[in-house]
Amino acid sequence: LFLSQALQRPPFRGKTVVVVTHAASVALIAALRGSDLLGAGQLAACGVAKLVVGAHGRADVVERGDDASSYLRGPAGLTGAWGFANSAQPLETSERLWREAQRLGPADPAAVPP
Repeated sequence: LFLSQALQRPPFRGKTVVVVTHAASVALIAALRGSDLLGAGQLAACGVAKLVVGAHGRADVVERGDDASSYLRGPAGLTGAWGFANSAQPLETSERLWREAQRLGPADPAAVPP
């Protein structure tokens, strides 16, 4: 949530920004889109998604990141895409926790003790 808000303010607003994440990518897409977790879709291992933030302040997914088979070879290319609907935790539970996180708002990472 913190990163999604930071990307919508200067110095990032209106710029091309590359973000490399692990595991949090689907939630980041949901935060940038202002959607629920199911609406964020799926992301493949090493998946690349392209999002464009419009004048409305939310991101539109212009290139999905759910298929990496064109640039990954071998077993890595066969790894299935993942989204919160694929979690061992019930989707309803994840969505409830996501709404609570949105209600509480982002924490500034610099303010979190080590």
